[in-house]
Amino acid sequence: RCLFRLGGYAVRQTLSYVTTLDLDPRAFASGHAAVTLLAHLAAGIRQCSDAPEYEITVPRSSAGDFWHWLVESASAHGLGLDVDDA
Repeated sequence: RCLFRLGGYAVRQTLSYVTTLDLDPRAFASGHAAVTLLAHLAAGIRQCSDAPEYEITVPRSSAGDFWHWLVESASAHGLGLDVDDA
């Protein structure tokens, strides 16, 4: 599996375009986790903090597809990506 950590002011809005999960903080708060489809890929999602910040896990074979969707989705909403190689 491949792990992505996503955060920032529009992360909830960006993720809401590709999942049926209710990411409203009253329904999916810090510490909550689920298995769902994100951008047509099977994925695990966990909200790590109230910031909000999420950890997304996808199969390693699908990581490139998820990354491509993420870059395209972020740029379509006027967002940039900061990549942390840690």
